[in-house]
Formats: sequence, structure tokens, C-alpha cells
Amino acid sequence: MTIEAERQFYLSQMGVHLWYARAPLPGAAPTPDLDFSEPVSERLASSAEVVRSQPAVKGRAPEDSAGSQGNVRDLLKSINAEPEERDKTPLPTSEQTLEARSGAGENVKPAVKASDDESVNISSDVLAGLGDVKLDIGFWLSERYCLMSSVSPDISEELQVQLATNILKALNAGLDEHKRFAWPVFNNPAVMKNARRDLSYLLRRIEKDIVGERTLICLGYVGESAEQHGHVVERLSKTVLQAEHPLSALAGDPGNKKHLWDMLKGQFSGEC
Repeated sequence: MTIEAERQFYLSQMGVHLWYARAPLPGAAPTPDLDFSEPVSERLASSAEVVRSQPAVKGRAPEDSAGSQGNVRDLLKSINAEPEERDKTPLPTSEQTLEARSGAGENVKPAVKASDDESVNISSDVLAGLGDVKLDIGFWLSERYCLMSSVSPDISEELQVQLATNILKALNAGLDEHKRFAWPVFNNPAVMKNARRDLSYLLRRIEKDIVGERTLICLGYVGESAEQHGHVVERLSKTVLQAEHPLSALAGDPGNKKHLWDMLKGQFSGEC
């Protein structure tokens, strides 16, 4: 049996450095009172003399061996004890914690995730229509209009922004703000368990925070099919001015531009 000071000395000579937790660790067995009665610095000098003079230590004072045996016995007892015996003080349950807080005068209320009523009560048909939807939509905003079109990777984004700005200028409206919305957030669909409901909620937020009271002008389809496009646009606005071609189709085709201009003049004859 060795006392703690001597054990640390031998371990330090082998390059082993002990680590002691500064605070009790949850679930850990209680640490016994270790014997640090002999300073490490004095033990270094005495151990060196022992190594030079005596090949081995044959005996030890009875009080030292008794103290070390008691420490080791306590340590083994704590290790072999059952978990419930190590800590007989049960942890307070969540109900007891709530009762204690309420008794102290605190108003404890369960946390409820904030969500719109519309996002909770969504029909199964709408959720089915939003399945496997891939969106990359640009929103160009003025004071009165919200121009919406799918963003194409085939042409530069700067050209599409310029086209949208020119369309708003033709309506005597300047470009105040440009937003972009891409879905899904992750390529792996298994990451999001409620992807359809989340998408429906985000589209409603776009309706309230971006579209608002503006007139929504949609250029082309924003979904991969007419059905998906209908479900997406339905969540964005009740009244939509639908054009046939997106911005990417307007870039290099004067005929498509003329078709859009004729439609806008028919709808906003007094504003163009």
C-alpha cells in the first residue's frame, strides 16, 4: 500500500499526470479522502536517498499503512456500491421543480412553440401538393408591386435583376428591395421531417412580410409543374397577375417581352 503522495511521485516519473475534477461530476462515485500528509517536494528528496541506499522498502509505519488501507477500503467500497447507494438523495422531478417555483410566487407556464393558426390547420390536399417541391424564387419589390419569377441558373443573376428593374420602371415604380427564396434548405429530404408543413408556413410568412398589400405579378411557373405552381402561388396571394414567361425566357426573346408588355398595358393602362 502506498500513500497518495508517493503514488503521484511514481506516476510522474513515468510521465503520467493525474487530473482532478474541480466540481463533483454528475453520476460519479464520491471520491475518498486521499492521504496527502507527506509533501511531494520532501518526498522527492527522500525517495532519491532511498533509491541510492536501499534497493527496496521493507516496511512502513503502522499509522501510514493503516491510513492508506482505510483510504483504499473506502475507495473499493464506493466503487462496488450500487448506484442507488452512492447517492441516496433523489434528483427532483420536473413536477416538483414546477411546484417549487409556483410556490415561490413565479408564474411557470409550459413553453409553446409560436406558430400561426393557419400553419397548423393545413388541409391534406395542400400538403400533398407541396411535396417534393424545389423552388428558387426572386421577389422584386416596389411600393405597389411585387414581381415574382423563378431564378434560372442558365443566365446571370445580374441580368435577371436588371430585367425585373426595367419591368417595374415600365410600371412607373422603382425597385425598392430584392429578396430570394430557395427550397429545400437541405439536399437530403430525410433531414426535415415536416418539410411540407414547414414550406407552407414559410410561404404564409412571405405573404405577410414580403407581398403584403402589393399586387403580385408572377412571371412564368415557379414550380416544376402547373400543379405545384398553383399550390405555391395560392399560399402567397389570393389575387395574382399571371404572365406566361419567366425572366430567363424574356432575356433573349423580343416576342416574349412584347407579349408581357401588352398584358401589363391591359391591366395597368392608366399607370404605364
